[in-house]
Amino acid sequence: MNYPFRNGKRVYLRAFEPDDNEHSLRWFNDPLITKNLDGGAFALNRQTQTERMERLRTDDGHIILAICKDDNDLHVGNIGLHNISYPNRHAEIGVVIGERTLHGQGYGSEAIELMVKYGFESLNLQRIYLRVMTTNDAAIKCYEKLGFQKEGVFRKHAYKDGAYIDEIAMGLLRSEWEAQ
Repeated sequence: MNYPFRNGKRVYLRAFEPDDNEHSLRWFNDPLITKNLDGGAFALNRQTQTERMERLRTDDGHIILAICKDDNDLHVGNIGLHNISYPNRHAEIGVVIGERTLHGQGYGSEAIELMVKYGFESLNLQRIYLRVMTTNDAAIKCYEKLGFQKEGVFRKHAYKDGAYIDEIAMGLLRSEWEAQ
């Protein structure tokens, strides 16, 4: 085990390490993985990926963690709290399960639950929010199941495969999370 930061039933979250860049580089150059992510239209090389993650890792406004399977320590994805506003007590959550064979098995949901709990209990956040493309039905269902509420629509906000796609803004308040 690689020094878990937060433990779940099947996954744990740990600090993102420089060696994790190799997995992330593969994932963020895979069109199947990036089709539902903001950005992802440009190929990344090792230097760009390393610099990008180093900026995020060292910026107080971002917390990046690796998602690992508990049974074999396999690094399966990344999760982060971004654009953290400590005065306003809110942050944007982002998650990717990069291993294609593990999609739809609940690893992302479990990681989000761990990160939301960390955000509300340890960082004393009031609200955690996200954006999701309207074409990503599986993610929308996952977020709703976890208690996130639809708050609005960013019309024609993402450009994918030659078309503009709406994105849904979703949020979860601490009081809603505590009531679950």
